[in-house]
Amino acid sequence: MVLDFYYFSYQCLLNDNMIRLLNEYRDKIDINLYDISNNHLLAGEMKMFFPTLIVLDKKKRYYSPLRKSFLEQAANGIYPEEKPFLPTISRNFTKGIIEPLSLDKFDIACECCGDKTSENCKKKIEFLKQYELDIYGFIHKNGKGELVGGVEYLPAKVIPYDIPHDDDIAFLTCVYMTDAAYDYKFEGGVRRSVDFSQTA
Repeated sequence: MVLDFYYFSYQCLLNDNMIRLLNEYRDKIDINLYDISNNHLLAGEMKMFFPTLIVLDKKKRYYSPLRKSFLEQAANGIYPEEKPFLPTISRNFTKGIIEPLSLDKFDIACECCGDKTSENCKKKIEFLKQYELDIYGFIHKNGKGELVGGVEYLPAKVIPYDIPHDDDIAFLTCVYMTDAAYDYKFEGGVRRSVDFSQTA
């Protein structure tokens, strides 16, 4: 089986974890890696609007984070079943402490996924440094200072996806987290980001 892994550098923390996992299966699966960061044509051809895409045998597409169980099935010639992620999200918005997301705050922003390592957080920061921005989004913390939500963005002109690349457009690259009791994303980050981008 052939597995093609398309990814937007280290825009997503999990990309580092997934690449390491893929390297463990190179003797069982024919694996190809394609970083689409500077390849707008390939990103457009693959119709990518998300930081990762997995394609098996040039025909079956997957979007979920790569897991060992997925690769075990692929190594045995089985096309894994991908179930949609349907989280329960409250319609109640809540706002705690909202802070601009600068590079020195990415230690807490990296808590957005359950697979954080110091190495993949470091790679994410190095990836972002090239854009030399003061703010990469906003994070939302509760009264204890714990991350409960966040939104990240980059200038559209540096995004490889097939989108308008005007100088005055930003692209939301990541929105997190999900909670059944409150939506910490919209009030805490998305609305603030939209307001900020309109006045910047």
